[in-house]
Amino acid sequence: MEMSRASVILLVSIPWQWLPAFDIGPLERQTAKPPVREEHAPERTTMEPAPPKPAQLVQLADDVVVRALDRGRAAFIGCWKRALAADPLLDTTKIKLRVEVDPVGTVVAVTHDTTNQKLGNCLSAVTRGLPFAAAGSAAVAEFPLIFDPQ
Repeated sequence: MEMSRASVILLVSIPWQWLPAFDIGPLERQTAKPPVREEHAPERTTMEPAPPKPAQLVQLADDVVVRALDRGRAAFIGCWKRALAADPLLDTTKIKLRVEVDPVGTVVAVTHDTTNQKLGNCLSAVTRGLPFAAAGSAAVAEFPLIFDPQ
């Protein structure tokens, strides 16, 4: 007797809820992917040296200031007379000047407290031309100029 080989096909029916989902994997179901971060290299900056500290200003000696003002006396009076001709209502005027000089005596800055700009500019120009004695370091002087129309 000859045995025949027979194939048996077994059909199993599984409910669809039990079937695995093939569209996404199990890890992808649990966590969402974080957004992609773009990384940029930091900008390069160069270190600049610290600015120099301002020099301490010393007070100019009174005799140095008086000597320089004597040399500019005529020019200061000329400024006053021009300002008086332009504005006859000017009366006794006291103007405070502040002068900064470098170590060799050259004027580097002049400030004034007058409200008459033409007079102030003229006085500043005259003061810039005055020869101050060398102080050896940066120096400052503050002094009043008093003008009287009489």
